[in-house]
Amino acid sequence: MDQAAGALLGEAQAEFGDRLRLRGVLTGADKPAFYGGLDVFLFASLYPHETQSLVVPEALAAGTPVVAYDHRFVGEVLGQGGMLVPAGQDFAAQAAGFVLAAEGEVRRARRAAARAQFEAERARAEGQVERLIAWACGGEAP
Repeated sequence: MDQAAGALLGEAQAEFGDRLRLRGVLTGADKPAFYGGLDVFLFASLYPHETQSLVVPEALAAGTPVVAYDHRFVGEVLGQGGMLVPAGQDFAAQAAGFVLAAEGEVRRARRAAARAQFEAERARAEGQVERLIAWACGGEAP
């Protein structure tokens, strides 16, 4: 964090008071507890070098649906675990619609879909390293 970011956070804290909780870096058991405590994880990144981002599968693993820009490879990871917002569209408006529609059974279904997406990706990844090594050693293509 640089001084400019620190200043913005200070302004936000002054404006929102106790309604804004700054978490800082989360590690260990704090990370899944954080994601699991959210209704929706909003990932509004258009970072030019974004790849598959670790935060998306971490949120999905906790059963937390994700709203993210359809940017780089984020959509491949997100799958049915939330909603993609096309780059260039109003992220806040799209995310607000998603969040406001999440009551009762819809919320439970979204959480189940998020976790199922994570499990499907984990199953798909199972054995990839071994297959790649076998292929590199002259075996069948992965």
